[in-house]
Amino acid sequence: MEKERADGSFADRLLAWFRAEKRDLPWRRTTDPYRIWVSEVMLQQTQVKTVLPYYEEFLRRFPTPEDLAGAELNDVLTAWRGLGYYARARHLWQGARHVLSVWSGKIPSDYETLLQIPGVGEYTAGAIASIAFGQKVPALDGNVRRVMARLLAWPEPAAKASASRRFREQLRAWQPAACPGDFNQALMELGATVCSPRSPHCPDCPISSFCQAFSSGNLAYPVRIPKKRPETMLRLTFVLLHKGTIYLQKRPAGGLLADLWEFPGLELPFSGVPPASVPAVDPMSRAARRLPVSPGKGANPSRGASSGPSLPAPDPDALTHEHLGLTPAEWLAFYRDAVTKRTFDREAERFFQGDFPLYGPVGHTFSHLRWELYWVIITIGGTAGESPSLRLPLATAGPTGPTGPFPGLSLRSPGGSSALSHQKTLLHTRPGFFSSPSLLRETPPAPPTPTSLPNSTGSWVAPEALAEYPLPSAFSAILEHVRQWA
Repeated sequence: MEKERADGSFADRLLAWFRAEKRDLPWRRTTDPYRIWVSEVMLQQTQVKTVLPYYEEFLRRFPTPEDLAGAELNDVLTAWRGLGYYARARHLWQGARHVLSVWSGKIPSDYETLLQIPGVGEYTAGAIASIAFGQKVPALDGNVRRVMARLLAWPEPAAKASASRRFREQLRAWQPAACPGDFNQALMELGATVCSPRSPHCPDCPISSFCQAFSSGNLAYPVRIPKKRPETMLRLTFVLLHKGTIYLQKRPAGGLLADLWEFPGLELPFSGVPPASVPAVDPMSRAARRLPVSPGKGANPSRGASSGPSLPAPDPDALTHEHLGLTPAEWLAFYRDAVTKRTFDREAERFFQGDFPLYGPVGHTFSHLRWELYWVIITIGGTAGESPSLRLPLATAGPTGPTGPFPGLSLRSPGGSSALSHQKTLLHTRPGFFSSPSLLRETPPAPPTPTSLPNSTGSWVAPEALAEYPLPSAFSAILEHVRQWA
């Protein structure tokens, strides 16, 4: 490596390859720091092909830091819907407000000053400083870490602090002063298109002669840390329908899916399965492979690919509320924990004392957590099992797949979930629950008045207004189920 440092051939070869082979991407046609900032945030843990349509539309809606800072957070999250990792959008919005407040909307040009912006870390600051302002500073993202780990045959995981220090030191030695932004983008491009995670194309690499991993014949870099399996939680969900509208509730400002809207519900831990005397459902049976639908309603066999799971015709083995082993008092207590409004408690009490269907499960995996979603549908002003008078707009095909309330649907249920999901599940419950003819004593309030305008707690939303609400894709299957039922 010492000879290479002296003659600069590493950077020359890399840059020559980049100029010949780079993809034509919109954020590479600009030196506007705001546009580069938006692109770098969107590209975190997201593929280029997914980002492309969102990038242009986001900048159309929020063309400057001032426009983004002046927007409501709900509007920003709605524009982000389908990209996932919504904390990125919230941090970008907070950062724009900081730029407007501290620097009158002008993004600073210095790396150290960029780090003062909320949500801007070392990588994003390095990318903005080098690409937009020509500052000689590394930009170390996941692709670059992988390239560096192979170039140096680094013996430790690439995410460790010691690896970051060594990689930055080496990059500063290689990075040319004349075009530091192109150098950083070239390494990112190399990692994305040639030095891929599982099948690197070493014959196409312009710097393979400098790669210690290639020279040794051992490409098992970077050194990997075994991933911890995500914890599985049962997500009990309550779908409330009333006079052609559907009830949505805003999630808390912190934690998972912060500030997004949802069908109200709560997470419950699995505690295993009941004793062997309780008959289990064969994981290969029809009941274990499907979502039950409402009585008398089947799936439309002529319907093409949809944004949610296929819903077969009713089956004698359809789930009931007894599947989870909860008493009416427990159902009601969980409902009261999940739904912020107390307006519907009397009707919920009557619903849970009856015989009602249970729907699900559908698995959805986050980075650290997996949900098994079950849901019940409660028609306010109706009876249990009654088909709601709700007409939801069908998903339509857009440039990146289904559009509508849940574009960019990404549902996955990891292997092994069916056997657990379709046995009668035993849950941790709180002591002191009891059943009684009347679980509530208060006089019920007046019926709700549907609205399409968001408020700070919950809203009755007309189907045509769902596009105004940032809804996580975790609930796509539920909306599709309600759509087919209706």
